[in-house]
Amino acid sequence: SVFSGDYKKDNGIINTFRPISSKPPVYDLTPIGPANIILLSPELELLFTKNLSVTFRYLNVSRYSSSDGLYPSDMRKMTREPDASGMHVLKGVAFDLQYVPNKHVILLLYGGLFQPGNYIRNTGRGKNLEALSLRANYKF
Repeated sequence: SVFSGDYKKDNGIINTFRPISSKPPVYDLTPIGPANIILLSPELELLFTKNLSVTFRYLNVSRYSSSDGLYPSDMRKMTREPDASGMHVLKGVAFDLQYVPNKHVILLLYGGLFQPGNYIRNTGRGKNLEALSLRANYKF
C-alpha cells in the first residue's frame, strides 16, 4: 500500500490524502498513520476451525517522501522530524489470533515485534517496539 505525503514541508499545509475506510495492519500496533508511508505487508492466514484462525504478517514500512515526516493515525500532528535522514521506518512481524465462540462474541489477541529503520534511529528514538493486545467485541 502507498499513502502519499506532503508536497511542500514549509507551507503549513499538510496536503496529505487521508483515507476514511483504509486501515493498514500497522495502525493498532505502532503510532504510524496512513500518510507518507509505503507499506509492504504480506500475510498468511490459517483457519483451524470455522471459529478459530490465526494470521501472521511481515510488515516493512518506508517513507513515501523524504521531505515529509510521519503522522499518528488521527493525523493531528507530525510525530517525527521530516529532515531526519533515511527512508526506512520499521520492519517486523505481527500476528492476530481470532476466536468466534458464537454469533455475538469475537475475541481477538494480536501482537507484534518491530525494529526501527534508519529514519527512526536518526530521530534519536530508535528502540524496538513490542505490542500485545486483547480485544473482545459483542454484536447485538
